[in-house]
Amino acid sequence: MLKFVKAQGAENDFIFINQKVGPTKALGLAKTLCHRHKGLGADGLVFWWKKGRGVYEWLFLNSDGSKAEFCGNAARCFFVVAGQESHSRTPMILKTSVGLISGKLVSRNEVKITLPFFPKVRVENKNGTLIMAGVPHLLVGMGQRARAKKLRAQSQKYIRGGANITFVQKTSPKSTFAISFERGVENFTRACGSGAIAAALWLSRERSGNYLVKMPGGKLTVGLDFKNGQATLSGPAHLVFEGKV
Repeated sequence: MLKFVKAQGAENDFIFINQKVGPTKALGLAKTLCHRHKGLGADGLVFWWKKGRGVYEWLFLNSDGSKAEFCGNAARCFFVVAGQESHSRTPMILKTSVGLISGKLVSRNEVKITLPFFPKVRVENKNGTLIMAGVPHLLVGMGQRARAKKLRAQSQKYIRGGANITFVQKTSPKSTFAISFERGVENFTRACGSGAIAAALWLSRERSGNYLVKMPGGKLTVGLDFKNGQATLSGPAHLVFEGKV
């Protein structure tokens, strides 16, 4: 039996298992447990384990079993899940393939993480803006939502594994509405942390500050400090339920 915890950040939901497993088993469990009708239902599955005092590592899998280098909302949820299970107030660090992520509870159900990278524009042309935010996001106007699957397929021609497609609509100089069609889920999700980071960079025009990104599942705040090359992501994170499978 495997003990699990389900958590959600702005309704972007994940299953967490405090155990290190092999890649074949992990793939099978991701497809089974994340299935919306036959499993527990989730956008991703996270295996996590302790590496040292206050240091943890994870393996993040999308619902289709594919690996992802980074997931902002899953990282925020991790600090809630790990904090509860460890019963420790020691500052925690999460080791990922994009670097070390630190996080803290801003309030009871709000988590802020400091990113180990600063997002950057990779390509900008008539087709949209390709931004690296831990994982690639192609940003296009909200009016193109009906083309989500086509844009996702086209992106695989110029970037390995393709890009997430994030649709944006500016609502004020420091806020935007955004929705992401995520790779590995191959559908729209209620929220996307890396998509919010990409949307904030697109909105910022290289001006430092805090940017509000409104997504179907909730609001995320992205802090961008261009001078020091630092970025943060904050927003709601909640435990949903736990059990054994």
